[in-house]
Amino acid sequence: MNVYKPLRLVLFLYEIIRFIDMIKGVRLFSFINDLARPDMLQTLVWFAPNMLFPLMTFFLLISLDAYATYLPLYMAGKCVTLALSVRLLVDTALYHQHGSGVNSLFVISFLTVGDVMCIIASILIGNNIKKCKKYDTEPLSGDDEA
Repeated sequence: MNVYKPLRLVLFLYEIIRFIDMIKGVRLFSFINDLARPDMLQTLVWFAPNMLFPLMTFFLLISLDAYATYLPLYMAGKCVTLALSVRLLVDTALYHQHGSGVNSLFVISFLTVGDVMCIIASILIGNNIKKCKKYDTEPLSGDDEA
């Protein structure tokens, strides 16, 4: 099933950029700012669940037939991260009113818009999968059972 292959590639590339952005900007988030240098366990606890998104999009990219059932799980995870991104966006906008948090506001805005676009892209891919399965399972109009 070659459904929206370029869109799946864009999803994968966005998730890689998002993950790298999170690694580089971990000190921009308000709940980690009080740590001078987070230790390895705290970093792994934060980044390990977020590494699942690039992995999921990678597997959706290489074999949609085998991993299409995981698309709703991906969308559910994106909805959770969207809710957290909106919360961080609101908190950052409220507490950094005087221009000190412009960089973090930009990063969190990028993550929020990206999560919305990923959810929309996932819905498009899911709808196209349903259409393909519908046409694959229906008998041809010329085939009559005797």
